[in-house]
Amino acid sequence: MQKFLNAIFSWIPQYQKGGSNAIKIAANAGIGFLAVFLAFAGIQAITRSIEQRVSAAKSKLTLFRDVEMRQATFTDLRSDFKRLEPFLPALAAALPSAEEMRAFSDAAEQIAKQTGNRITFQFDGREPDQDAKFSDVLRVGFSAVLEGNRESFAAFIGELGRSRYFTSIEQIRIDSSQGFNGPAKMNFQGAVFIRK
Repeated sequence: MQKFLNAIFSWIPQYQKGGSNAIKIAANAGIGFLAVFLAFAGIQAITRSIEQRVSAAKSKLTLFRDVEMRQATFTDLRSDFKRLEPFLPALAAALPSAEEMRAFSDAAEQIAKQTGNRITFQFDGREPDQDAKFSDVLRVGFSAVLEGNRESFAAFIGELGRSRYFTSIEQIRIDSSQGFNGPAKMNFQGAVFIRK
C-alpha cells in the first residue's frame, strides 16, 4: 500500500524530497477521503441501478398479475355465459311488452299512493330507442312529478326499483317549499325497458 501511495504522490516535490510528516499525513488523508468519496459514489450508483431494476421488475410483475387476473375473469365470464345462454330467452321475456306500457304507468301511480305521494306521469312522445347492447330491447322515456316529502320520495324510488319493471332514473330535481323534510315536489326523468 505504501508503494502505491508513494507512486501516486511522486509528483509532489516536498513528498519526493522526504518532506515533513505533516505534508505526508495531509496527502495520505486527502487520498483516503478521495477513496472514501469514490467508494460512496460508486455504492450510490450501484444502489440506484439496483433500485431501478427492482422497480422495473415490480412493474412487470404487477402487469403480469393484472393480465393473469383479466384472463381468469374472461375465462369465468365465458363459462358463466355458456351456463346462462339457455336461459337468455326467458330473461328477455321477463321484460314487459309494448302492450304492457299502460300497466307500467298504472304501477307507478299505485306505488306513489302506497308511499304517500301524488304523481303526474307521462311517457315521452318520441319513438322508443333501440338499446345499444340488446337488439330486441327498446327504451321508452318518461317524465313524472311527485308531490310528497323527501322520505316518501326515497320510498317511491325504492319500491319502483323492486317492481317487475326494469327502469332507469336519469335525472332528479327536488323543489322543497317548507324546510328539508316538509312538503316538496320531485321532478324526475327516466326510461323503462321493454321487449320488441
